[in-house]
Amino acid sequence: MALSGTTNKITFTAVAGQTQFTVPSSIPFFDATTIDTANKKFGDIKVTKESAAGVITQLTPDATPADGTEFKIDATNGDPAQGCVVTIGAGATLNDKYTVERDVAYTQEYDLQGGATIDPTALNKALDRVVAQNQQQNDEFTRTITFPVTDADSITYNVDTSATDRAGKLLGFDSSGNVTELAQISGSASVDTSRGLQLVNNQVGVKDDGITNAFIANDAVDTAQIADDAVEQAQIADNAVGTSQIANGAITKAKIEDVTNMRVLGNTSGSDSAPQEVSVLDEDDMDSNDAEALATQQSIKAYVDNEINLYKPNINQTVVSATKSSTSTSFADITDLNVAITPKFSNSKIRVTAMLNATISGDDIGLIQTFRDTTQIALGDTAGSRSRVTFQIEPSDNQHIVCLNLDFLDSPNTTDEITYKFKWKVSTNDTIYLNRSYTDSDTDDYGRTISTITAEEIYQ
Repeated sequence: MALSGTTNKITFTAVAGQTQFTVPSSIPFFDATTIDTANKKFGDIKVTKESAAGVITQLTPDATPADGTEFKIDATNGDPAQGCVVTIGAGATLNDKYTVERDVAYTQEYDLQGGATIDPTALNKALDRVVAQNQQQNDEFTRTITFPVTDADSITYNVDTSATDRAGKLLGFDSSGNVTELAQISGSASVDTSRGLQLVNNQVGVKDDGITNAFIANDAVDTAQIADDAVEQAQIADNAVGTSQIANGAITKAKIEDVTNMRVLGNTSGSDSAPQEVSVLDEDDMDSNDAEALATQQSIKAYVDNEINLYKPNINQTVVSATKSSTSTSFADITDLNVAITPKFSNSKIRVTAMLNATISGDDIGLIQTFRDTTQIALGDTAGSRSRVTFQIEPSDNQHIVCLNLDFLDSPNTTDEITYKFKWKVSTNDTIYLNRSYTDSDTDDYGRTISTITAEEIYQ
């Protein structure tokens, strides 16, 4: 084979649960069987894992990997020149990175004997190994510190002191740019502890509570110098923050304690106090009658609408324009001359007004009485002062239409529907008429009339 590629490694970003990674033929290798546990190589292959959290682990070769720290390889089609499949012992975590690296031993395995026949395949393999080794070294060189080619030949980059001498020192550069070891503190050192410094183990640092107000300039510390969540309650003295330390608009809604659902901040204590949660009630009837609660816009509208509807005039009227007549000698309903009403309140009074136009044909008396449902209405409080609501048509009126007017207040004490109506009767051989005269002729000066009955609720 020939090494057409220029790299000796490939990195895979795993999906969740992935256990196999295919190395392409552009990274061929030579040994696919030897397990070198000490150097963590399976043949010529090493596998290094970097977790999403940045933890780096070199996997151990094993013919039967049992967990995520072990791996094996299988040469593609049994030929490592075609690449391989790497198998790990447990499913990978999403976004873990696996770097598969070719690591060929730095040996020369092809021994050329004087006068012997040269095996082209073996020679080509030996040359391929040399290229592979050079690619490995080049990969390491690209990950080392380098210096410009323009550096003077006189500059040195070596450290020539013993481990004992350079212990506790820093690697740095001297005034000429040469690599050298530097002491953490040159010569003797002391600190002025009154300025907030301390010297511990030959290291200068800031002592605990060393930086006081005196060392901080006005306006020196702003939000850029304070980490998120760095200032806790323990660092703030009681009553240290006043209104002058809080900028206008600095306290946003997000920085205010959560308010319970259907509550607002207010004060119903009767005196000055800190804000409290005040209930917001959504009651269309405002039945709770709470002196320390607020109402929603919807409940106010519903309540007002209900009250407006409740106290709208409750009035019904019946108009009868047709002519009617009766010869009944006992009280009978005047057909259609009635009105029904349903009181909204049981203590309401009902004002009943009526205008009846009637006449009689004979020489006797006609009577018209007023009823609530089936009960004749009576006025007054006691039996001695009570009188029935009755109209009387005299015989002398038998040639004329008589207008009978009614206007009184009734106290039904109910919220059930009630009906007000009239009944009439006459003596034998007489006829009583409604909305017409006795003669009812077209030339009659009185003409035709109408009769009405009205019931109106009077709220108390």
